[in-house]
Amino acid sequence: MNQLHYIRYGFEDPAHYGLNNELKETLPDTRNTRSRLLSNAVHITPSLFPSLADIWPLLRKRLDLAEDVECFVVPEPQMQAYCFFHESHGEKLSSDKEAGYTVVISSGLIERLNTQEIMAVVGHEIGHFLFEHWRHPSDLEDSTKGQILAMRQLERAAEISADRVSMIAADSMNDACTAMIKVASGLGAPYLNPDIRGFLRQFRKLTDNRGHYASIWSSHPMIPLRVRAMLRFDPIRKSLSQGDRISNELLGKVDEKINQDFHKATDFALEKIANKNIEDVRLWSMVSIFVADGILSKNEQCMMRNSLGDETTNKVINFLKSSSSDMRQAVASRLQESCDQAKNAPLSEREKLIKELDRIISTFTNDGEYNTDAESNELVKLSYTLGVKSL
Repeated sequence: MNQLHYIRYGFEDPAHYGLNNELKETLPDTRNTRSRLLSNAVHITPSLFPSLADIWPLLRKRLDLAEDVECFVVPEPQMQAYCFFHESHGEKLSSDKEAGYTVVISSGLIERLNTQEIMAVVGHEIGHFLFEHWRHPSDLEDSTKGQILAMRQLERAAEISADRVSMIAADSMNDACTAMIKVASGLGAPYLNPDIRGFLRQFRKLTDNRGHYASIWSSHPMIPLRVRAMLRFDPIRKSLSQGDRISNELLGKVDEKINQDFHKATDFALEKIANKNIEDVRLWSMVSIFVADGILSKNEQCMMRNSLGDETTNKVINFLKSSSSDMRQAVASRLQESCDQAKNAPLSEREKLIKELDRIISTFTNDGEYNTDAESNELVKLSYTLGVKSL
């Protein structure tokens, strides 16, 4: 495993968003893509591009890559780049490796970025493969709103991880940030003076304006947020370049600040959605536990009032009375609906909910008045549905 894996952004964890069961197992077949590049693009070699050819050995060293890196340029005015991992099927690459990374960059990018900035962009694209982002799930026709929001969060987190690799590839936070600003603006010298601190004023203006709610549906973080995230990570990068050991606690604090930056820049929209979904599950799972034995006793109603309040408890009781189906079946249906929306909420919130419900069942046990087998079974089923390990 490449040594860079431990700098992965902490919120880039499929399990955190309830997506760990949907990961892909098979690397995409890229033979046709590489054949097309060999046919229609230009392979960057020392004889054709002498000013760029030295990039790749240095890049491999900085990123500790065992595999070869090859690069093609395509005639596109937009500043674009992408990467894929290839197997050469018998063909030997320059370093006698039979597999490696193929990076494709546009002519517009080469014309407007300097060498270090190009290394940052290429490092970012390779970072996606170092962290196996190709395994992340894709949208399906039957994806729920919660799943789609979760996939967008995972995709944005993946970009933060790849941005860290871009900084190490360029051996510079400044070059990684200026490359991003140039790509975002579409401009280079002499029109653009990439003043990083000045650019970050956009983030303050954004948060002062209550953020940009629609960004929760985007696959990429906002550019000011990505630059801000790189500034937060830079002290760690410098320590790593000096051979220092970085504690998980320190990295976790940086990650948490970046996560809060995103929520602040969207007026905490995702937290509000998650809280609403978790609260719905809390309500119907609690009711499900109480009616698991087919009875809603006076004592259980009292506990509901203490936990949910009189208004909500009265609504639940009226719902149970008016339901045409079996009490447990009616509650199970409402619980399943709420779980479908909440199973992609942050793992910490799902775990907190399960612990709270476990305490309620423990209260039954301590009172000595109830046979809690049915309630315990309901909790186990709920834990499984929400992707939380049994307590």
